[in-house]
Amino acid sequence: RSRLRSGRVVQGCKGLKHKPNNMPLTPAFTFRLDDQILEGTVCVGVYDGKRPTLTAATTGGKIFMWDPYGMEGDGDGEAGAGAQTAGTASTANKHVRYLNINKKITAVTAGRLGGGASEFGTRDVLFVGTGTDVLAYDVRKNRDVFFKDAPEGVTSLRTKTHGDAFDSVGSTTVNPRGVDESILLVGGNCSLQGFDSNGDEVFWTVADDVVRSVCVFKPCDDLVVFGGDDGSIKAIQLARVGYAVREVFELKESHAVSHLVPLTDATSTSNSKNQTVAFAYATKDGAIGVYSNETRVWQEKRGARKRCTCVVAHDLTGDGAEELIFGYADGTVEARTVDSGAVLWSDKFDAPLSAIVKFPRDGTPGEGRVGEGVGGNSGNDDLLACALSGEVRGYRTLRGERGGTRNPSGVPFGSVVGGAAAGEPGEGNGTATVRAYGFDGGDVGDGDEPVTNGNDEGKKGTKKTSKFAALLGLGGGVNKTKTGDEKATTGAPETNRDLAANTKNAKNASLKPQTRVSAERLESLNAKKQALLGELASYEKDTAALDRGDRGVTSTSSAIPPDTRVFLRLQSPVGGGGDDRCAGGELFVGTNNDCVIKGLILVNNNGASLFPGNSESRYVKFDAPGRDARVPIVPPQDDRTAVDISVKVFVSVTVNAHSYHVFEETIHVPSFWGWTPLNVSTLGLDDVPIGSVTFAVPAQPARVAEWLDHTFRTNCSKFVVDDTSDVRCAFAIARDGTRVIFELDATRNVASIRADTMADAGVFVDAMCVGLELISLKTEVDFPIETEEFGEVLRTVEMRDQRRATLIAETAESSNQVKALIIHAEDSRILRDLAATRTAYGDLFDMNKELMVEHAKRFENHADLVGALTQVNKMIQRASKCRFGKHAAAAVKAMRKAVKEKNTQKLFRIVRFGGDAE
Repeated sequence: RSRLRSGRVVQGCKGLKHKPNNMPLTPAFTFRLDDQILEGTVCVGVYDGKRPTLTAATTGGKIFMWDPYGMEGDGDGEAGAGAQTAGTASTANKHVRYLNINKKITAVTAGRLGGGASEFGTRDVLFVGTGTDVLAYDVRKNRDVFFKDAPEGVTSLRTKTHGDAFDSVGSTTVNPRGVDESILLVGGNCSLQGFDSNGDEVFWTVADDVVRSVCVFKPCDDLVVFGGDDGSIKAIQLARVGYAVREVFELKESHAVSHLVPLTDATSTSNSKNQTVAFAYATKDGAIGVYSNETRVWQEKRGARKRCTCVVAHDLTGDGAEELIFGYADGTVEARTVDSGAVLWSDKFDAPLSAIVKFPRDGTPGEGRVGEGVGGNSGNDDLLACALSGEVRGYRTLRGERGGTRNPSGVPFGSVVGGAAAGEPGEGNGTATVRAYGFDGGDVGDGDEPVTNGNDEGKKGTKKTSKFAALLGLGGGVNKTKTGDEKATTGAPETNRDLAANTKNAKNASLKPQTRVSAERLESLNAKKQALLGELASYEKDTAALDRGDRGVTSTSSAIPPDTRVFLRLQSPVGGGGDDRCAGGELFVGTNNDCVIKGLILVNNNGASLFPGNSESRYVKFDAPGRDARVPIVPPQDDRTAVDISVKVFVSVTVNAHSYHVFEETIHVPSFWGWTPLNVSTLGLDDVPIGSVTFAVPAQPARVAEWLDHTFRTNCSKFVVDDTSDVRCAFAIARDGTRVIFELDATRNVASIRADTMADAGVFVDAMCVGLELISLKTEVDFPIETEEFGEVLRTVEMRDQRRATLIAETAESSNQVKALIIHAEDSRILRDLAATRTAYGDLFDMNKELMVEHAKRFENHADLVGALTQVNKMIQRASKCRFGKHAAAAVKAMRKAVKEKNTQKLFRIVRFGGDAE
């Protein structure tokens, strides 16, 4: 038996003096389940349309479903009015059901499927993804909704409602059925596809790499954002008619994007430029942050060992603005602001966090799909933080009454457990912890009465207000219940007199009660003050050292001359042209006098990897300091991205000086800085790539030349006299040494891009169409080497697929033999025929070894098949990138159809001529 602790609210007043933005995040209740909770496989589903159920994958290929409200009420699961429950671990685990998948579970979610009038329009379906298939399961009726093979694997699942959206040409259309339709989004190996309620594939699009995270925006559910292992974040829109895909924007991070969470509703408009999309993200290398459209609002790096394992957006304070709740691999839970990422509260677990989900506190689901953590009535939802060890902690939202409210641990607030009221010490057999809880910063004082149920007449409930909550405007205020003709008031005081009265007992207050200052503002001002004080102390020290030098005293100061300046310049390692035509490769840093450069700190503000070792920052210390220095810079993965590098230069008077002056500079690296212009007249036949992309001239030669000069820093405009002038330029890509040549023949009205790789040609096509504001572009693609390699990949896919079918048949036959041997062995044992029993078990042992060998063959074959399918999807991606607009979407759709039909010749034609070749 364990004691149920009262758990007074731990107030962070003392810690607030040192860390004004990091107060303890105190859980309202805690309980522990017997099963481990695997990371990224947790959801909350309303499978009967009434009760939310915590669902998670655990070890052994199993899924457990924990229904806390199922322990009360009648057979329908509705809670009875006078039900008494104890929040013990045994009671909690008693209401756990299991679903055996017998495979490694990679993704789990729950949500609606089909239209509102369908069977699953009012209750959720459980979706389970594995490395080879996806399952839609009806928990209420214990049956499969559909089961689909997924040879590319399932790495992420999400349901989305498809209502009013734009059609394939961009105009708005209304759902002809008049109801919202929900589909299942499945992220896999270089692909994102959608299934309807019948399990039919309604759309498919290609991704750059494995899709690890998917998020949708409400109410404009046609907008989908997904992230991949290559660090790409892509936003697309799905047309209602035909589910055509239109790309909105694409971003690039330095590492795999593991989590995406929508923060704002996307504006439902056909013009993507007018949309406002904000979302939080987390990467596997420990980076977290927020994007607003294509602009990064803030970012913080924690390191891979403290990486983010889960994140959810929730209005924890009840002020109408969402906070970001992050869970980390070191067991930390943090509540951060959306606009700046400042830490508001934090908590610590003994095990890594697996998930943070929203859970309705009274058992009634809010609006939207609570299983996905988006939508829902945030004022009626609490947060459940789940650790890998099975520990679950609940955090209450400020909004709503506390007295008598139930919590998912099974212990009603204000009820009696083991002879003591919740919130008071007492004996009991429970291991759940319930705390008198408030998020407004107010704790229950020693002389204050606890808040009681307002239904009891004549009783008073007082709530002590924290002075920090009153001064910083974090809530609190008056919360009293009086009898007679006195009125009960709640909320913050409306006048300065009321505010002063409520903060009269706040001792040693550092601010006037009438003053309300945000915690973020105080922190910002304090940091600025400390920086100015440090800078002032440094100047005073140098001034004193100079004064001693003027009086003839030997100065040990390394004060540099007042006119010292540093200059930075990007230089290219690839030859060709002057500095104004060259993009970087090395960063040159120098001084204007005899001062020496001892070191550099370079930080990329945009998150791209620009330094050796795939890092975003670098510290360089020079063993032989001099007036100038050179630092190598690696081109970013996305050539279209312009980046800013913050450079801190450490400068000293002499080499032996022990102190230095820090110069802070910012250098802008333009887009395509790794593409160095070459002299076209010096190129020979061997320098011309054999791959080509041919298309009609997209614009007037003068406009094309102007775009080339602006984007690639060329001088093509000098050679364009009129509309009959040809345009020709060439580039060397510093990253891998490949070359790209652009030619425009005004006489024949034909333009071509010659490149060593299809990927480089696709980058040029995309940049050209965006720069020239083209709506669509139809091209003819001819890359003989890559086409031949693609043919080998297709033959590998066909061979491995046939081998897969053969191995499955052989395994099924072996399984039947195993069953027969087991029955024969048991019959012999019952008949006491020991010789026959020994023989049967010996044959069973040999058969088991054969099954293990066959399993190894199947595993190897499946790995090769997945790798080949990845190459197929990458080829589809590269071929579509060589087109633009509707022609790119048509090529993807046609190639997907050809792959499913196993029509190789048709696929080759589509790769070359586009979707029209179908």
